[in-house]
Amino acid sequence: MEDRKKRYEMATIFNSEIEEGDLDRHIAAVEDVITSAGGEMIGKDIWGLRTFAYLIKKQSSGYYVFYYFNAEPDVPHKVRDSLMLKEDVVRHMIVVSEHMPESIGKGGEDGLLIGEA
Repeated sequence: MEDRKKRYEMATIFNSEIEEGDLDRHIAAVEDVITSAGGEMIGKDIWGLRTFAYLIKKQSSGYYVFYYFNAEPDVPHKVRDSLMLKEDVVRHMIVVSEHMPESIGKGGEDGLLIGEA
C-alpha cells in the first residue's frame, strides 16, 4: 500500500483573553486534536501574543502558534471540524508544506519556542 502522508503546517490564533499560564493547556489540546485525527506531530512554534492589522471576532490581538505534522489527506478536514468548535481558537489555516521552514522552533521575532514534540 502506498504511503499517502503529506506534511502540513497549521497556523492557529488563540483568543487573547486566555491567561498566559493556561496557554500551554490550550496548545496541547490542539495538538491532541491533530494526533486523535490521525496526524503525527513534527513540531510546533509559538510566536506569542501579536496585534492584528484589523479586528477579528471583535479581538485586536491573539496568540499565534504554528503546528507541523504528517498526515493522510483526510486528517486536515477532521482537524478543521474540531477546531471550528473550539471557542478559544479565533482563526486557523492548514496548508500542505513542501518543506520545513528554517524558522521552526525559533518563535518568530520573539524567539519563543516550544521545540519538537
